Amino acid sequence: MSTVAKLGKIRVALIEQGYSAEMVDAMLDLLGIMMLERSLASKEEVKTLQDELTRFKIDVIDRFAQLRIDMRREITDLRIEMNQKLVQQGA
Repeated sequence: MSTVAKLGKIRVALIEQGYSAEMVDAMLDLLGIMMLERSLASKEEVKTLQDELTRFKIDVIDRFAQLRIDMRREITDLRIEMNQKLVQQGA
């Protein structure tokens, strides 16, 4: 799979997770600059871009963690509701 195809899949996945297309595209543009023009960028510019990418990754990790918590909470609520209905039907 080509790098472009992989980035396309990453873009779709991030948008599905709630990130705006504009935000994802901006991050991918920054990543492209880092990959393609690193030799033309100053160390400070590269460091700034790397820091922005790191903050973006941390945000993604935080969002996935919150989604996991929300999902587990919903599953627990559904189990409680199912158990209550089973108890009511059995009584």
